[in-house]
Amino acid sequence: MRGVFRWPSGRPLVYAGAPVLAALTEQSEWIEDASPETADLDETTRLALAQAWLDDARKEHASIVAFTRLSAQLLAIGAPPSLLEEAHRAALDEIQHAQMCFTLASMYGGRWNGPGAMPMEVMRHFTADRATIAREALIEGCLGEGMAAVVADVMLGATTDESVKSVWESITRDERHHAEFAWELVRWCIDTGDRTVTEALATALGDFVLAIELPPLPPGVDTNVWIAHGRPSPEQLKRVHEVVRAEVGEVVWALPKMKEMLNASSARRRGAPKSRRERG
Repeated sequence: MRGVFRWPSGRPLVYAGAPVLAALTEQSEWIEDASPETADLDETTRLALAQAWLDDARKEHASIVAFTRLSAQLLAIGAPPSLLEEAHRAALDEIQHAQMCFTLASMYGGRWNGPGAMPMEVMRHFTADRATIAREALIEGCLGEGMAAVVADVMLGATTDESVKSVWESITRDERHHAEFAWELVRWCIDTGDRTVTEALATALGDFVLAIELPPLPPGVDTNVWIAHGRPSPEQLKRVHEVVRAEVGEVVWALPKMKEMLNASSARRRGAPKSRRERG
């Protein structure tokens, strides 16, 4: 489905074309041990940081379901155990990511936060075919989690808070693995699928040219303080999107069956009859 690409935090959980998130509850079950430095922050900045980490926490929590659903999709098309293992391992990673982000949100915000019930219709209704899985892996994994891995690495080097640095260190490592898994999944779908897979990937690449929807810097917040506490600026996100988008496109079109498709398309264009205007 075409639309503006939205900045991801983990693999998004989408149902009927819209992202799905659990409601929030005031609880401490998802809170770990972390103490970011908040003493020198004004209230506006502190609460903005709490909200940003809370938004990430909800998305990371939704990613648990996204990978669980992916494992069901893979089972439905007879995927090998290695891919199933990676899907389940990624879901476990997302549990930890959600815990870390809920923890930072709670510490910055001064109140417990955790997820409520997840709408489970997202697990009962899904499409399971290689073309759909490959396309989702490309957009949500290769591009989305590829971007998340780069941003996490940038923030790991930029943040000055040790608690936040620890979070980004873990997320950097895991998102790299998730992006690698997505590439493995794309290649498997191409190798074991038919032309519908390469056509779906070509369509997905067309979506890459669309604008990205970036979270703006909250009003009244200093950019340097924002980055020091591990939050990327809109400019940083835009640069990462441009770089990773280009890299993903290059890799996809270099895959053997995608190259064949591109060459065939070019040959058809070269051999197509000229229009009346072209014939003069």
